[in-house]
Amino acid sequence: MRSITIANALFSGTQQRLLSALLLNSHRPVYATELANHLGVRPSTLQRDLAKYTKAGILKMTRSGNRAYFQANEECPVFPELRTLLIKTAGLVDVLRDELTPLASKIKVAAVYGSIASGTETSGSDIDVLIIGSVRMIELSPLLEKATGTLRRQINPSLYSPEEFSQKARNSHFVQSVLGKPLLFVLGTSRDLETIAGRNRSFP
Repeated sequence: MRSITIANALFSGTQQRLLSALLLNSHRPVYATELANHLGVRPSTLQRDLAKYTKAGILKMTRSGNRAYFQANEECPVFPELRTLLIKTAGLVDVLRDELTPLASKIKVAAVYGSIASGTETSGSDIDVLIIGSVRMIELSPLLEKATGTLRRQINPSLYSPEEFSQKARNSHFVQSVLGKPLLFVLGTSRDLETIAGRNRSFP
């Protein structure tokens, strides 16, 4: 049987990108034409979905003159669940995974940490990404810049070799703090991180 992703089973490709653009940047209203330009489609392509999601209460619309602005409705009862689903599928995690895959052989673990992983971000929050491996920043930078353009948020990478991270897991307050809080794994697993850190525990 042909495999299908969770996001593809629930939403069309355009719907995934539309909801990700708005729900992962929920503090910012976006002009409909600007949104269409960002997604690389005609404004008419989005009209039906924007109207449907607004009527369902997932989005809210405001007008300024003849311009319609759309924004995620954070008071929608399923907003947290939808946002989490999009982060883990069509949104942030998949975008980062797609961009980092060419360097996957050099990356043991890549995981989002900080306010976005814990769901406490603001409109100005960066995407904090922990990367452990033999990859160099000069290799990472072009890929992360591309992801930044897609996600419309600045990406702040913290890069370590496995040896560096293992040492800092024992004596760095910053690394210990990261390990003690929620993580969204992009490449690798919590078990991989436990092995590198030299810990026999599960991460939040």
